[in-house]
Amino acid sequence: MKKVIFGLVAIAFISFTGNAQKMSNDQIRTEYAKGMISFVESVRPVYTAGMSFKDFKSKLSVDDTDLTPEGSQLLLSSYTFLANKTSQREILEKGDVRPLMNASLFVINYNKDRGTNVGEQILFGIENSTYLPAGEKARKCKWYQIGCHLSNIFNWIVENAETITSVLITYCQLFRC
Repeated sequence: MKKVIFGLVAIAFISFTGNAQKMSNDQIRTEYAKGMISFVESVRPVYTAGMSFKDFKSKLSVDDTDLTPEGSQLLLSSYTFLANKTSQREILEKGDVRPLMNASLFVINYNKDRGTNVGEQILFGIENSTYLPAGEKARKCKWYQIGCHLSNIFNWIVENAETITSVLITYCQLFRC
């Protein structure tokens, strides 16, 4: 039943966007899972076994007073994957990607509504665009650059990210993703 309902939503969505390229829920989820893996790997250098979530955020220099709920949830999800020693394969196959979907939707909406490109930093309460935690200098993406972690997503997803994310969030609220 879930697949039938999602199929109808997907057909309506594809018809609405007028885009001929079709992607299934699984393909989109897989691309977000790849982005989640990239994000988890970017914060891995600051994590040490047994550390608390509070210490994890502190080591990332994230202040709870400026942290958005979406940013907090994404950090908690990443922390949980690290603390549970979740493999990349497990994240790819069955990891919860909703925190990354919500974070990317926040960034898109923030940037669009304000005509800016600092939504990634605002997500985590980071004011300085040159911020780079210790241990991150060798990495391609700064840990807080959500768009960079999602850079492997197909052009179709990037061009339609806001709508796709909204549809998937609605779907995931109705049915477990």
